[in-house]
Amino acid sequence: MEANPIYPLIIADYKAHLRDASIPHLSFHSFCRQYKVRIKSVRQWMHRHGLDVTTMRYDALLEECNHSPETALTHIKREYDFPLSHPEMHSDSYVLQPSEVIKGASITFPDGVIV
Repeated sequence: MEANPIYPLIIADYKAHLRDASIPHLSFHSFCRQYKVRIKSVRQWMHRHGLDVTTMRYDALLEECNHSPETALTHIKREYDFPLSHPEMHSDSYVLQPSEVIKGASITFPDGVIV
């Protein structure tokens, strides 16, 4: 099976996207949506060519920090001092729609407990 010839273009465009400090960076998955390709296929192609999204992000960060690993690591540490895992949301700002509720579902755990 032949790889899609657009894959190298996607990688080059994503690297350029990471280097552009004027816009917030998209995840690789979100970035690939605009190309209408299967992300799994792109990642398999990247793996075969020794490419990795984490490495691309780190390389872009090194360029931004003038190729100084110490500065880049300090920058990374500052980014993760305030994780976004618990975004603040007002309790009345989101209303659960009836179509978003799961009813009649049960979860069985490995020890046999059913919830």
